[in-house]
Amino acid sequence: MKPHRTRRTVTSLLAHLSLLALLASFVTLHASPSPAATGEKEASDAPSLGADDPNPFRFQGSLLDPLIRKQLDRIIKIGKMKEVRFKDYPRRDNWDVEILPPQNEEKLAVTPDGADLKRGFIPYSRPVTDLVFPYSRPRERKERFEIAAVRGQYEPFTLCLYNVGGEQNFSVSLSPFRSMESGEMLAPENTQVRTTAFLPLIRMEQNIYINLPMALEKKESLTIPAEETGQFWITTHVPHQAKPGKYEATLKVTSGNGTESEFPVVMTVLPFDLDEPAANLSMCFLIQNYREMYPENLDLYMADMKSHGLNTAWMWPLGEIEIADKKLSVDFSKRSTTSYEGLNYFAHSAEEMMAAYKKAGFKRNWIYGSMDSLMHLLEGKGLAKVEDPVSSLPYLEQYTGELIKFAKEKNLPPFTLLLKDEPGFQPDRLPSMKKLYEGMHKAFPDQPLMVDCGPWSGEDKLLAPYVRDIYFTSPTREKEKFCRDHKILFGNYNSGSGGRNPLIDRFCYGVWPVKAGLEAVSNWVYTWKIDPKGPDGNCYVFPAADGPIPSPAWEGVRQGVDDQRYLLTFRRLAKEAASSGDEGKKARANAMLADVESFMASVPQDRSDRRNFLESLSQDRLDRFRATLISNILELLGQGRAEGAASAVRSPNVHPGVLRFGPSENQGLEKSAAGMGKSPGFRYSLDIKHTLIPDDGAYFGGMGREWFARLSPEGRVEFGFLNGMACVLESSVRLAPSRWYHVELSVQGNVAAIRVDGTVVATAEIPPREWNLSRPIRLSGYAWEPPDQKGYFGNHGFFSGELRDISLIDA
Repeated sequence: MKPHRTRRTVTSLLAHLSLLALLASFVTLHASPSPAATGEKEASDAPSLGADDPNPFRFQGSLLDPLIRKQLDRIIKIGKMKEVRFKDYPRRDNWDVEILPPQNEEKLAVTPDGADLKRGFIPYSRPVTDLVFPYSRPRERKERFEIAAVRGQYEPFTLCLYNVGGEQNFSVSLSPFRSMESGEMLAPENTQVRTTAFLPLIRMEQNIYINLPMALEKKESLTIPAEETGQFWITTHVPHQAKPGKYEATLKVTSGNGTESEFPVVMTVLPFDLDEPAANLSMCFLIQNYREMYPENLDLYMADMKSHGLNTAWMWPLGEIEIADKKLSVDFSKRSTTSYEGLNYFAHSAEEMMAAYKKAGFKRNWIYGSMDSLMHLLEGKGLAKVEDPVSSLPYLEQYTGELIKFAKEKNLPPFTLLLKDEPGFQPDRLPSMKKLYEGMHKAFPDQPLMVDCGPWSGEDKLLAPYVRDIYFTSPTREKEKFCRDHKILFGNYNSGSGGRNPLIDRFCYGVWPVKAGLEAVSNWVYTWKIDPKGPDGNCYVFPAADGPIPSPAWEGVRQGVDDQRYLLTFRRLAKEAASSGDEGKKARANAMLADVESFMASVPQDRSDRRNFLESLSQDRLDRFRATLISNILELLGQGRAEGAASAVRSPNVHPGVLRFGPSENQGLEKSAAGMGKSPGFRYSLDIKHTLIPDDGAYFGGMGREWFARLSPEGRVEFGFLNGMACVLESSVRLAPSRWYHVELSVQGNVAAIRVDGTVVATAEIPPREWNLSRPIRLSGYAWEPPDQKGYFGNHGFFSGELRDISLIDA
């Protein structure tokens, strides 16, 4: 909420706001300051939705309100705006939010076969953090899906259908999951199917817009035009009473031509619980008093935030106020009827909002942001001046005293006070603002105060003696040290995508807070009114009559929170094992920690450094990182390694350890993939980190030397086939030294492909054949040259580096 900036720049806002990009702001709440990365168990924050909840999705809405589309279409029509594709849309919006490019193809990499033509589509999938457009194309078929989750977790996967026929309708359903061991069936209400809906993201100053996948509507059918892609989101909630183990279900697709296609889905219910983050994770929550905001759904909004992993919220209730003879009285059971900056902000009373917060299961401090509104109300009555904040002090003291008293009487959760939103935007008011904070701190020494800042004018240092929390838009190492030195909670706000891009939000609520040492993360805004006069708001969910409709970015938030929970759980278990008396267990735990921390070391701490990292991060890299964490946790618990732990497919035919190669040794590995037999396709993958590649390259072979992999000194990755199949796939990807990469060769039918970190870097057609997957995989630190492939390889050389998780599966 930025009334000061809104007043000054009304004209420029209409020229510079992109569709759902309101007042980039702040947020988050405060429990007591404590390191964000401790990962301690927090029983008080246990999910409020019970184990036997009959409908774990009951709080989410179905379809977008038609008024939303009507308002946005009106803006486009009046402005005569031109629709463009993503590649022609600016990569960064005017609120300094990155809109990362999708990592999916616009060229068809799969040739439709007879089965595709019969059913009318090519099935494929993209990570939930990728943006899928109608013009996205499949890289490969996906006919089997695997997910893994702990009890109580919501876990999604996507099904994309590329229509190879004429325009037709497709419907999708998922049968109830059934235990592969006991036959016990999970209730069908634990799974939900949604489809991706598009809304225009507008760039007014260029008179263009892009239709962005912004909402997930509850629909099981979708009409897809010819040679376009449609996307389904399938989310499963694992009941708290579900027994660990593997469950199977059938995903059925019915095409418009009447053909039914079935695909297996395997879910692994993991045998452990996750630690809860010590960090405060929140959104700014403000439902204005407009019909299309459906304020009557307050309880649904709160439950939705809780189910997405948030543990606190920032709210703006304002009670009904009467002032007589400089005495202020408040009725917190009634909402304020005062408008603020031309908007009817106050849809709920303080009592309603605090009670809903408590009912949803929130117990941490929430941030109370309405003092700013109160100052404007006082100015309207001639009792104070906004330009001189300390003039409001006597009334803010009275209001705060009444609020504290009311919360105690009703046994409501405690709160942290924000006295002024982003005070650094008015540096001339800071001396008076300091006096206001000083006065409130003196009057209520036990009441937590906070400030949100850039800082733009040194307001962090100016107000530090009086605040317990500081939320920075751009947290840095220096700001972290400043907060630690002053025993202030170190927080961040507005580093998310504003509802535009799930990868950014997964990063910002996941691995990044742990790396950056953040004790709070928050974004503006959970939802907002769309104004037909000018699109003016970030938006993670869209209001509807039956509840909030999520965006892919909102699901990205939940994925990020879960990433953080897995990471914190692993760190705790690994550190416990590393400090044990068992030398073997200690060595293995230290190796795991070194492996995980090698990825965390690549995560930038400063927000300003994140763009290059995120743009080079393959969309499934965080999925594979989670899979590594799951496998490590299971091993630490003595449960073995996980199969199908995430989108990075694991198999029993894996060498899970780390092989280290030096310039003077041939350590090598020869492993038989026993029992796999023959197959028309396979997938061979490994993680690789090199420190040195010889001038002539390094060579690896497999399956009876039928294929090879070669690393060139320039960093290229090559795969090829021997025994009369002289096909070399060469990638221009350069592998930087001392960094892990996930490299994969897949063969399906007559198509071979190389992927590096999940991105296809080369494909080629090869003669179809059967591959004997029982033949051994051979890995060596030395390069060698088969006599019948003279010229394909250089002379003998060595590879210096490490390999891990070498896997061969039947694709």
